[in-house]
Amino acid sequence: MYRLILYLVVASVICQSCSRLSSKEGMVGYQEDKICGVSFVAANEPIDYNDFEPVVDLNATWVSLMPYAFLNDSKLHFNTNRQWWGETKSGIISMVNQSHAYGLHVMLKPQVWIRHGAFTGHYQAPDEEGWQELEQSYRAYMLHYAGLADSLHVEIFCIGTEWATFIVARPDFWHELIGDVRKIYSGKLTYAANWDEYMSIPFWSRLDYIGINAYFPLSDTEMPTPDMLREAWRKPLDEMESASREFQKPVLFTEYGYRSVPHAAKEPWVSGRSDEVSLPAQTTAYQALYATVWGKPWLAGGFLWKWYHNHETMGGELHSGFTPQNKPAEEVIRDQYFMSK
Repeated sequence: MYRLILYLVVASVICQSCSRLSSKEGMVGYQEDKICGVSFVAANEPIDYNDFEPVVDLNATWVSLMPYAFLNDSKLHFNTNRQWWGETKSGIISMVNQSHAYGLHVMLKPQVWIRHGAFTGHYQAPDEEGWQELEQSYRAYMLHYAGLADSLHVEIFCIGTEWATFIVARPDFWHELIGDVRKIYSGKLTYAANWDEYMSIPFWSRLDYIGINAYFPLSDTEMPTPDMLREAWRKPLDEMESASREFQKPVLFTEYGYRSVPHAAKEPWVSGRSDEVSLPAQTTAYQALYATVWGKPWLAGGFLWKWYHNHETMGGELHSGFTPQNKPAEEVIRDQYFMSK
């Protein structure tokens, strides 16, 4: 009888351990540590190694670096002498090495600027010749930086940002591009879909993360309460979890953030400066996101938008832009990133 009881006890413990292990394995994208990242804005001149110290002080563990290309007449131009230092190949090499020296992981996220700041998601080539010209130059742009990313041991490479119309019009190109990138880059891949685009992306199964620029509209109220924001997150949360389960991939917020303005959570994607400043609106929006979304096992983490190298002079109580630097939101982020490490 004693042996039978002992056997049952041991079997019970083993089953409970297996159950805990299985539950973790069943969580799509489960990982011990969140990606606690910042989108590091390219500097117009070489920066100092110590400019990464405030990033480490924020308890961030990742940086997103963004070498830009410029679209002109269906053709991309990149790595030219007319670009800022941080947008060029030499600048990216330096910043990747500096990031790694500080123990920071890197996502390389090449992005495209269209004249007058037009939204990439709406770009439509004028004709078939224009589409082919865009595809040729975009492939060259991506493969250039994918090869560089591999040589520098960059941990995540992002193949594009907010190209809704381009993807719908030319899906075969994107599938071919992923294959071409995989041949020369051995790290993890993602794509940065706009918040209203990600559910229609046809190639998530071929990437490692479902990348979302998470500017979900949450409230028309000038200063919504934390409860109002948490309630507003319910629908996006359900949809993201559903996508994660469907594709068996973790979700990554390739961008997330709020300006320090009234109505910060109404249309979070709106950029630019404002005469009105509301530090509490920005702080509350971050607090609600962390309380509601950050702990989900299917969320790998994210990169806040945005962070500048000249920390001491950026942001502050009169600044209405996205950066949380030298604002109350910075402390909220620091605490959350500390708890997520």
